[in-house]
Amino acid sequence: SSGINAEWPLRPGDISRKLSKIISSLIFNKDSLSDWGQDIVTLAARISLQHCTVFSYISDNFDSKPVALLTWYFKTLLSLTNKSEAKFRDSVRGRLDEVYDFLKDKVSEMELADFQYRLSFIYGS
Repeated sequence: SSGINAEWPLRPGDISRKLSKIISSLIFNKDSLSDWGQDIVTLAARISLQHCTVFSYISDNFDSKPVALLTWYFKTLLSLTNKSEAKFRDSVRGRLDEVYDFLKDKVSEMELADFQYRLSFIYGS
């Protein structure tokens, strides 16, 4: 027939899943920084923090990610989060807490102390 891709039209859930997969691969592909650059990878991390569907896709796959990459991701999220955003948006705080809870038993005491310090600054406690 007309050669239209059989996947179209995509349902909204399909689009969200595909975008989540793309954003996750931008963040966690070891070559992304060199292929795409810091700005694009950081933007992908910011999108994951702000959009529940993307974050859910990523958090569902934490177990498949190397701890070093998850640590980098968490530090990036922390650097992107300002105090007012975490204070007034429970969703942002919840996402930060979820990554922290996953990593806290997998990183060194020094790394954990750094996370706690950064979180206390963001949370204002």
